[in-house]
Amino acid sequence: MDGNQHKAEANVLLLGAENVGKSALTVRFLTRRFIGEYGDIESIYSHIDKTDGREVALNIWDSLYPQSCETTESISDKQLQWADGVILVYSICDRSSFEVVRKQVQLIRQTRKLRGPRLMGFWAEGSHFRLINLHGWWKEKEQEESMLEVQSPALL
Repeated sequence: MDGNQHKAEANVLLLGAENVGKSALTVRFLTRRFIGEYGDIESIYSHIDKTDGREVALNIWDSLYPQSCETTESISDKQLQWADGVILVYSICDRSSFEVVRKQVQLIRQTRKLRGPRLMGFWAEGSHFRLINLHGWWKEKEQEESMLEVQSPALL
């Protein structure tokens, strides 16, 4: 990298209900591998890559969603101040995880003007059923957001 180029840096906050695959998504992105078990650990991971010949540092805050907490307590001011963007992850096999994400989107909108949070549906390998069909609902209600579904083997 020559002296005229600056390293770009982005801070991304990963949110969602407990056990929806936030850590799996992060580890898969960073290592290109899938690990079967994850602990309840909140971490910030850093990854440096080159895009168009420019170094880009991506910091990912893999957040915890505390059990028995109100949604208003699930996102801290510190997290929202730190984040340049937010990715919300839910399980397409668990409607309640989508409800958590909906409430988190509302909280983000009330607290901070972030450019449309990204919503990501996630299901584990071997999951051959789909309980949530929300594309139409999301597009009607939340037009400025984007929605993406991924299956774990196909991650990044």
